[in-house]
Amino acid sequence: MVESTGRATKKEIEAIQLELHRFQNQQSDVAVQFHCIAIETNLAAALDGQNDSTFREILASNVERLADAVRGARFR
Repeated sequence: MVESTGRATKKEIEAIQLELHRFQNQQSDVAVQFHCIAIETNLAAALDGQNDSTFREILASNVERLADAVRGARFR
């Protein structure tokens, strides 16, 4: 992914990783933290060049699950 789309993408992914890490550190809900870790793992794979359709589906699913966990944590 990174190699084929250039240096800007690598910087964007690294910026997202940093923001996600900051967000995760502010969370006390275990489910939210878990889904942050899953996305961090996906982003690391993206930096290593992972970019097939299955990978993108898994990443999208993990993002949706994080959103659900955040919404759930707000109502607890």
